[in-house]
Amino acid sequence: MIRARDKLGVYYLKIKNFWDQYKKLMLAGSVFWLGVLLIVMAVLAVKGHTPTYAANAVDPAKGMQLIKNDIASDKPFTLILYAPDCKDCKKAQKKMMMTYLIAKENKNADYLVLDVKKLNKKQWNELIRQIPQIAVYGDKLATPTVVNVVPTEDASGKSVVEIDGLSQDANPKHYLPVLNESKKLQKKVR
Repeated sequence: MIRARDKLGVYYLKIKNFWDQYKKLMLAGSVFWLGVLLIVMAVLAVKGHTPTYAANAVDPAKGMQLIKNDIASDKPFTLILYAPDCKDCKKAQKKMMMTYLIAKENKNADYLVLDVKKLNKKQWNELIRQIPQIAVYGDKLATPTVVNVVPTEDASGKSVVEIDGLSQDANPKHYLPVLNESKKLQKKVR
């Protein structure tokens, strides 16, 4: 009769023999699969941190109040309008939002991202009334839109809105210069 201790000894010798025979192959395979795992994790980590419009969007009521306050105090701001179902918005999202996050470091201006689908009719009309230059065909808003707004006063002291850059399409040649120019926005001195 073989005792349990002898069985363990036999298993140990079998495993040791297998290890000695295939050690290099097992180490190479382990290193390979560990490398693959690290690459997959890195790709998923980078992909998971892609900035989105939705992650940077402000509530429409809060956004409209910020716009109203900035215009009243003559503070410049950059506004990005998007729609979640807009193909051009999706196409431009990654590059536009990366540039937006860099430009947003400008402390002289506010930066707002608004989802036009969440604007109610009153907010929609108020936005067009306050910044009429962004409207197309009278009462429509194009998406994606990037606009640098510089409120100021005319000679009579009435608040007016000047546009210091406007892009209403997904072409990076159009929206990137607007976002890059937003870093230079300053309050106008009267």
